[in-house]
Amino acid sequence: MEGDYELAQGALARKKGCFAELWYRHWDGLFCLILGQVMDRAKAEELAQLAMIRAYRKLALFDPAKGDFRNWLLQIGANLVRMEFRRLERHPEPESLDELEETDDEPSCEGPEQVFRRRECAELLWRSVTKLPALFQSSAVLYFYEDMSKTEIAQLMGVCEGTIRYRLRRASALLRDILAEQGIESPAALR
Repeated sequence: MEGDYELAQGALARKKGCFAELWYRHWDGLFCLILGQVMDRAKAEELAQLAMIRAYRKLALFDPAKGDFRNWLLQIGANLVRMEFRRLERHPEPESLDELEETDDEPSCEGPEQVFRRRECAELLWRSVTKLPALFQSSAVLYFYEDMSKTEIAQLMGVCEGTIRYRLRRASALLRDILAEQGIESPAALR
């Protein structure tokens, strides 16, 4: 199996299927990172596709000496999210009435079947993560959902590793508070 660098070189040489393989390998991580920031599935898909297109167009700039392809691609995605937030600050989009509707279907972690329970608990935890402030949320998503190391996250975000450790501690404390508001006193209750 070829590594990311070899696939990137193959894509530069217009070798069939190379970039498609890179897309397949890294789409989920990229999409998850962006979704965790924008909290809108359609917008996340749009930005993730744009990030992939930008990566393809800028493939000649990828330098494995500066980091791996995954981090390079996630950095492109993070930059697009920042640009989108700046655009929205200057030109806010009107809210739809659908977005303003509140739902009462909060999942309970007391389902009769273990698989169903785990899925609902995972959804509850994800919704709780999406309520975190953006800085803490992005660190938590990369660390807990994307299994990136603190060092990798620090490099991706352009901060020191101590900052990431602080953000993860703070994210954990805020998650405990958010879950407590929903009647879950201990993360063990989600198991």
